[in-house]
Amino acid sequence: QILFIYFTLTFIYGLLAMVLALVFGALAAHALRTLLTSMLGIVPGRLTLSSSAAIVQIVVSLAAPLLVATGPILQGSGITVREAISSYGLTGGGGWLDILLARLEFLSRMITMAISNTFRKKMRVSLVLVALVGAGMMFIGVLSVQNSINRTFNDIYLEIFQADIAFTLPEPELISEMNSLTLGYAAVDAVETHLNAQATASATNDPDAGEETTSVTGIPVPSSIYQPDITGGRWLLPEDRFAVVVNNAFAEKLNVAIGDWITLDISGESELELQIVGFMYEPIVGNANIAYLPQRTLQDEMGETNQANQVWIQIDAASPIETSQHATNLRAIYATAGIEPSITDEDTLTEQTASQVDSLSVLVLLLFILAVIIAAVGGIALSGALGINVLERRREIGVLRSIGAGNRAIVTLFITEGILIGWLSWLIAVPFSIAIGNGLTQAVESALGADFTYVYSPLSLFYWFVIVTVLAVFASWTPTRQAIQVSVRESLSYE
Repeated sequence: QILFIYFTLTFIYGLLAMVLALVFGALAAHALRTLLTSMLGIVPGRLTLSSSAAIVQIVVSLAAPLLVATGPILQGSGITVREAISSYGLTGGGGWLDILLARLEFLSRMITMAISNTFRKKMRVSLVLVALVGAGMMFIGVLSVQNSINRTFNDIYLEIFQADIAFTLPEPELISEMNSLTLGYAAVDAVETHLNAQATASATNDPDAGEETTSVTGIPVPSSIYQPDITGGRWLLPEDRFAVVVNNAFAEKLNVAIGDWITLDISGESELELQIVGFMYEPIVGNANIAYLPQRTLQDEMGETNQANQVWIQIDAASPIETSQHATNLRAIYATAGIEPSITDEDTLTEQTASQVDSLSVLVLLLFILAVIIAAVGGIALSGALGINVLERRREIGVLRSIGAGNRAIVTLFITEGILIGWLSWLIAVPFSIAIGNGLTQAVESALGADFTYVYSPLSLFYWFVIVTVLAVFASWTPTRQAIQVSVRESLSYE
C-alpha cells in the first residue's frame, strides 16, 4: 500500500511534468528558431514540431521520476513505526568534521554549525552538487570555447595573414597590372599577389594511400603578407623549386612525413612532383587540405607566367570602417580597368573574421542555453534540499530561538549553508572545466571542420563564482524565510 501510494504520487508528478514539457518545449522551440534565424539573416518558415522529440519527452517525463524515486521509496517503506514518529533535527554525537570545527575557535558558532549541517545529509548534498558542478563545468567550458574562437580568428588568423584587404579574381591577371592599379591608390602601403588553383594530391611513394583534393597556392618567397605558423620542418626558401609546405590535416590524411614526395594533378591538366619540407597550422581551413609552393613553380606548371588570382593589400587606415571604404574604392578602380573581383560580403580581413565569429556564435549560444538550464536545475535542487533541511530541523531551530538566537542568526545559518554548497560546487567544477572546455572546443571543431587553438578562460572562473554565489543566496532565501517564521512553541511541539 505504501509503495502504491508513493509510486502513484511520483507518476502523477511525471505526468504533470510531461504536459508542461510538451507545451513549453514547443514555445521554447519557436522562440529559439526565431532567434537563430534572425542571427543568420534567414526568414523563418512554418514551425514544424518533431514527433520523435515529443516521444522522447514523454518517455523521459514518465520514466525518469520513477527511476529516481525508486530508491528513496523502497528505503522509506522499510522504516519502522518508532523511527517514523520520532523527532528529527537534534542528532547526537559528532564526526571528524565536528571535532575539527570545534578546534577552530576563531569561527563563530553559527558558521561552524552551518558547515557541520551542510554535510549532515551527504547523499542529499551530493545530488545537489552534481547539478551545480555540471552547470559550472558547462558555463566555464562554453566561455573557454568562445575564448578559443576569438583567439583563433581575431589574433592567430590576423597574425598569419598580415593584410587588411583580400580580393579573389575569377581569372588570373597580370601581376604587374594588378600591382600598378593597387599601388596607384594613395592609402595602399603594400600589395602581394598569389596564384591559387585546385588539385588532386597523392603520396608519390604510396600510390595506394588514395587521393585528396587540395587547394594549392603559389606564393612569392619570401612573403611580406603571409607569415606561416610552422609546426614541423621549415618554410619555403627563395632557392626552392620543387618544395611544398602542407597543413597538418593534409599531412595526416596522406600519411606523409617531412622529406616525402607528393604528386599534384593540377586541374586535371598536368602533374607535378614536390617534396614536403614543412607542416603548418591554418586555423580557418581546419580539415581542408592546403598546400603552398613557390609561385614561379605553379605559374610555369599552369602556363600562367607572371599572373595571379589573389590580391592581398595592406592599408594605411585607422579604423575598420575606413578600411572597408578603401576596399570599395579599390573595387571601383579595378572595375574601371575591366577587372571584377569575385563578389563577397566581406572584403576586409576584419570583416571576414567577424563574420566567422558571428556564425559560430549560434553554437556557443546553444551551449550557453544548456548551461543556464543546468544551473536552474541546480538552483531548484539546492532550494529543495534546504527546504527539507528546515522541515527536519524545526526542533533545532526552536532550541536556538529558546536560547536567544534571533532572525539574523537563523538567516546566517541557512544562507551560509547554501553559499557553502555553491562554493564547494565551484571548487569541484574548476579542475574538470579545463577538460570540458577542451572537449567542447574539439566537438565544435569536428562539427565545423575547423581547427581552433584552445585557450582556457580564467575570467570565467570569477564570473561563475559570482553567479553561483548569487544563485545560492536566491535558492536559500525561500527556505530561510520558512525557518525564521517558525516560533519556539511550534518548533518544539513539531513531530
